[in-house]
Amino acid sequence: MLKPFFLTENLECGCDEAGRGCLAGPVTASSVILPLHFNNSLLNDSKQLTEKTREKLKVIIENEAISYSVTHIEPLEIDEINILNASIKAMQECVVKLNPKPSAVIIDGNAPFIPKRGIIKKGIKIFTEEEIRFLNTLPNASIIKGDEKYLSIAAASVLAKTYRDEYMNRIHEEFPMYNWKKNRGYPTQEHREAIKKYGIEHVVNATVGCYAGDDERLACLPVVEQLYRSLPMSDFITYAPPLGLEGYRQAVIDETFEGCRPDGYVDAVATSGGTGAIHIAIANYSEVGDAVLTTDWRWNIYDCLCQEIGRDLHTFSMMDDQGHFNTAAFSAAVSNILRRQDSLLLILNTPANNPTGFALSDAEWADVLEVCRLHEKNGKRISILVDIAYIAYAGEKDRVRSFMRQFAGLPEHIFTMFAFSMSKGYTMYGQRAGALVGLSSSKAVIEEFANLGKYSARTAWSNINRAAMTLLTKIRSDRDLMAQLELERMSFAKSLRRRADIFTYEADRCGLPYVPYKGGFFISIPTQQSAAVCQALEADLVFAGPLAQGVRLGVCSIPEIKMQGLAAIVKKALDRVEGRTDLLAAGK
Repeated sequence: MLKPFFLTENLECGCDEAGRGCLAGPVTASSVILPLHFNNSLLNDSKQLTEKTREKLKVIIENEAISYSVTHIEPLEIDEINILNASIKAMQECVVKLNPKPSAVIIDGNAPFIPKRGIIKKGIKIFTEEEIRFLNTLPNASIIKGDEKYLSIAAASVLAKTYRDEYMNRIHEEFPMYNWKKNRGYPTQEHREAIKKYGIEHVVNATVGCYAGDDERLACLPVVEQLYRSLPMSDFITYAPPLGLEGYRQAVIDETFEGCRPDGYVDAVATSGGTGAIHIAIANYSEVGDAVLTTDWRWNIYDCLCQEIGRDLHTFSMMDDQGHFNTAAFSAAVSNILRRQDSLLLILNTPANNPTGFALSDAEWADVLEVCRLHEKNGKRISILVDIAYIAYAGEKDRVRSFMRQFAGLPEHIFTMFAFSMSKGYTMYGQRAGALVGLSSSKAVIEEFANLGKYSARTAWSNINRAAMTLLTKIRSDRDLMAQLELERMSFAKSLRRRADIFTYEADRCGLPYVPYKGGFFISIPTQQSAAVCQALEADLVFAGPLAQGVRLGVCSIPEIKMQGLAAIVKKALDRVEGRTDLLAAGK
């Protein structure tokens, strides 16, 4: 029979972890405060229970506990602080999340709840001084095989195990070759053999759209990480205005244009990432049932955003036979749409197009604007949305923005917008901070833009991440921080360029076609058999993203050493698939 308490009957919590001995996945901890007279004959150390029993107990514990919490410490943080420290820190994080606060804590094992060197002040969660004082003064005890002796520790072991199993089931769907749904990341013979075959040194994961270093770990700009960790808690918990912090909006405008700001009226609306900017641009500058126009090589979320709010996304061929922007196809598509409707929203993702790395030249932009002027003279309204998500890594900042000067003095009925994202330029993918920047020769148009944006933001996400806005504002207002940011970005950009140069050089040598690459995170291979090519690549442990018109490779996440020889591997897969297709078409 398990005992109810060890130190006190008043709000004593039990803690335990799962995953400490695994080769993959997080270490997961739980903390549970049980009511005074709680008892359950099934409850025991989770390792001694069947999965079915654990799931049954999970529901009971969550319903009857006074309070419980669960924390995952991810592999990157485990590598930073080691597995023992990660296990202890996970339990400490669980304890501070409990409400009400416990009056004592008991944990499974012989490691102290507070190590001799003190509470770890690194990792994702940085404890506040108040939390540190609370943990340091909290009565605690470590009990060997505590999950077999005390109800609260046993309950914590059940929650830690079930929540971690759910986590492993989710990532199993993405990486089924390791069979994590069965082994949960523990070092079974099957798992070890899968690591030998599919381990990181053998696999090229070209599906990731975030920058990773040559160690294949997601990278954050050091100045961004340092400053973000130093922000006061008030920046994380305080609401921001729907339009965004004033300083942030002005800083975003400065970053959008840099030294190429056109004359005209400008304003910005804070959005939930670049995606949010695109969303409200579509919602506010097209009508239900309208055709929205973009290039055939495009980010597929454009399709989803249009479909969600009843717009019809149309495309035109982005490039002509010479690899230049297809002005003729663009002009024909615009004319065709404006025969049926009086206004048009145009979306162009440039420079560093996703998924190709393509960019329009200044001369090609002049052609685009000439087409727009022609239709404006005939009484049409045209809104141009430039998606500049990847502009920070497209090249020298003023050179890649030189086209923006052409937007000065456009007629009132040609309205330009820019979808800005902090995800790429500030390596803050998960913080979801961006902005929609509007530019017009008309003050009234910009005032309307701000009012519409404020309403859309308030109804869609209320307000965005205040801390991220504060970070960008602080960096942009400090000359030394900006200099550091630009140096660090330059280092990332040079790495991207080296990787892309390796691939394009080898592609040229082996005869692999690719969409002209000028900068950014991605290179694409044209093919009408993209799904089959991606499947063929998996045989060589290369994982790529299939598109309607080709295969996308994320050079942003592939280290230089793995770029070497990749073009030849892709060419072999392409030849296998397209050769097979040719034979089938010939009836052979």
